[in-house]
Amino acid sequence: MDRILVAVDLETTGYEAETEEIIEIGAIRLTVSPDGSVMLGERFLTFADPGRPLTPPILRLTGIRDDELRNAPSSQEAVALFVNFAFRDGSPCFVGHNVGFDVSFLERVARPLVGSRWTAGQGPLAQTTPTPLIPYRSPSRTCSRPMARSR
Repeated sequence: MDRILVAVDLETTGYEAETEEIIEIGAIRLTVSPDGSVMLGERFLTFADPGRPLTPPILRLTGIRDDELRNAPSSQEAVALFVNFAFRDGSPCFVGHNVGFDVSFLERVARPLVGSRWTAGQGPLAQTTPTPLIPYRSPSRTCSRPMARSR
């Protein structure tokens, strides 16, 4: 039986999930077959308007500019879109580098929106190593390569 994973990465206005806001959500659905091959699936990407200007350290860290966020959905709207993507086939296993950080932000915003449908904190999380590798399947062979970006 295939296993569905959702690799997720957030950019935020800071480091505290209770007081900071999400400014970008990126995710990809991964299908892992019983033989271990991984197929990349549907992608999700959206900016989110935090309702305030970004601080210089966050501008430098993320490369995201305030003008890119002006017409973006609110954090609540962006998370609602993400929940529809991630939970389409049931409660997902989230994977990513420092994924607990990302899920803490998602949980705070998603719980009031979707209530009991949000069970990510109770489900499995898979943390990447300090030098993350993501397997992928090419047409000719299965191999690994470094992830494009990590925190």
